[in-house]
Amino acid sequence: MSTQTNSPKFLEQDITAALYRSAQLAREEAIRYGTGIVVNIDGKIVEISTEELKKQAQQNKNEA
Repeated sequence: MSTQTNSPKFLEQDITAALYRSAQLAREEAIRYGTGIVVNIDGKIVEISTEELKKQAQQNKNEA
């Protein structure tokens, strides 16, 4: 491995990207199986329904 990939900045970027990918996969699986997901938003536990996840996915698709 190069020293560049070992730097804290690149490590942080890699970790952040991995977290975003795993969150997206969780959303996709929740939609596929008809379950909601539970997340922490501003310190509050919130359940997001399958319908809301579908709506958010459609909005993100339209924005892209």
